[in-house]
Amino acid sequence: MKTIGGLNGLRGVAALAVLLSHLSNRGFHLLPELNLAGIGKPGAYLFFVLSAFLLSSQIRHAGFAKLRSGGYLAHYAESRILRIGPLFLLVGAFCVVTTSLGAPVLVAMTATDWLETLALTRGDGHLWTIPVEFKFYFLLPPIMLILLGAFGRRTILSIAATLAFLVLSVVLTERASKGAEMLPFLNLFAAGILASGVVDALKGRVEVSPRLQRGFEFMAWGVAAVLPFTIPMVYSLVSGQPFERGTFDESHVLFGTLWATLIASLVLGSGRLRRVLDWRPFVFLGRVSYSLYLWHPLVLATLASLSAKATPNGIDSLPRYAVSWGVVAGSLLVAAASYRVVERPFVDWRRRRTDPGMLETDSRAAGVNSIGQAVGRAART
Repeated sequence: MKTIGGLNGLRGVAALAVLLSHLSNRGFHLLPELNLAGIGKPGAYLFFVLSAFLLSSQIRHAGFAKLRSGGYLAHYAESRILRIGPLFLLVGAFCVVTTSLGAPVLVAMTATDWLETLALTRGDGHLWTIPVEFKFYFLLPPIMLILLGAFGRRTILSIAATLAFLVLSVVLTERASKGAEMLPFLNLFAAGILASGVVDALKGRVEVSPRLQRGFEFMAWGVAAVLPFTIPMVYSLVSGQPFERGTFDESHVLFGTLWATLIASLVLGSGRLRRVLDWRPFVFLGRVSYSLYLWHPLVLATLASLSAKATPNGIDSLPRYAVSWGVVAGSLLVAAASYRVVERPFVDWRRRRTDPGMLETDSRAAGVNSIGQAVGRAART
């Protein structure tokens, strides 16, 4: 099988969902009556499941012996910090400075708030996901150490143990508080770990069985067909229930199941849906998704404010759809610049250290020979 480009495209879909949801939350729609409010949280949940899948797949590929070594754990910690940290620090500094100047256009945050965020005890605005993600980074190696150490290549037992962990995480989630805590979202991360175990167990059989590939492809398209009904506007129209943008905000088990099934089926399937997600716009969105996630509220707030000031009668007399498309275009431009200037230098430097000569390439670059290699490469982005 060739490179699994669809995973990067799926990351782009997640970032786009958050952007479009925030647009609709402010009353801006790309098309008349297309209210996409409420799809942002499921988009964030996709980030969690996909992150757990990629990182646990990478650890499985490395193996138990390497995982036990201090060198591997140090590299793991360094790679996560370099991937997330630099841009996060820049965004936090921007928030603190603009707040001190009386113009908190991104997130209102004092220096004390920022220190609490860096300590992973606070997450204001859309930044709540970063402390959650970082806490999972710390938790994943011990989980994988237990799974790989206790069960090794006995994949059925490993999957059964992961299922038990998933059930336990669901119970713990029901009793947990929200905010910057990781525990309420543990079942989403557990679903990603489970998906990686399923792929690891089945990849050998699937690679030589077109019939199995078609079956997983059918499953992937089935999940894709169900997902539109989790959009609150669509659900309201179909069910006759009043519209509520937070209808699915707490549906962690539902989205853990859907996203994990989609990811595993996407990797194991015959490739048709992967080719859709491997379309260059989706690949681009995936590449800049982190910057897009962090900076898009700045573009939205700025254009909304400028539009309101430019119109005596307020924002309602302006062509809202033009503003909406402007926010999307502006956010993509800012994200591309942020990726190029802030993210990519650290990504390339980290890759040169782990794989000399490897530079940032798109998902259509040199193919890989197996599912395991493909997922391993995706996990390094």
